[in-house]
Amino acid sequence: MNTKTSGLLLALYVVAGCSGGSERNCGQIDGMPRFAVVLTDFQSTSIGLLDAEGEALTECWIDSGSLAANLVATLSGDVVLGTEQPTGALAIIDRFGTDVYSRVSLESPTILGQVRLQDPDISGAFSANPHDAVTSSPTSVWISRYAGNADPDAPPIARGSDLLEVDPTTFMRTG
Repeated sequence: MNTKTSGLLLALYVVAGCSGGSERNCGQIDGMPRFAVVLTDFQSTSIGLLDAEGEALTECWIDSGSLAANLVATLSGDVVLGTEQPTGALAIIDRFGTDVYSRVSLESPTILGQVRLQDPDISGAFSANPHDAVTSSPTSVWISRYAGNADPDAPPIARGSDLLEVDPTTFMRTG
């Protein structure tokens, strides 16, 4: 198990599947979430929420098939949560092969916005494999892109192995 602290919200990563069945109660919570749990088998992902005592509010608040696709399906099988979480939302990073930063409202699992972390129009695009997000101001989130592009002529947006700035109010890449 891997844990990351993020203010009042703690993210727990568990490599396991979400149990199915009608008891799942997806998208509905009764109480204030203080922990988020990522359940994955690297094919699909489910995010559950826990209260301050670690009791489950729901084991599948949002999962790979719970919402209509926006830029991508709701969640891929390779998902992490940002180190710092915004107030009232969950910052989700779809990693290798997807490369998307999303914010989802905690009031209901509604996508507030998504942004691709590289330019999909560049031929020969690669996966930058993003893996963390830190907020530096209300209009600036820095997202680390782990993998580098082997093409020495790649434009800056397609180089990777860097920090990419995103404005979370417009979901645009800014630097």
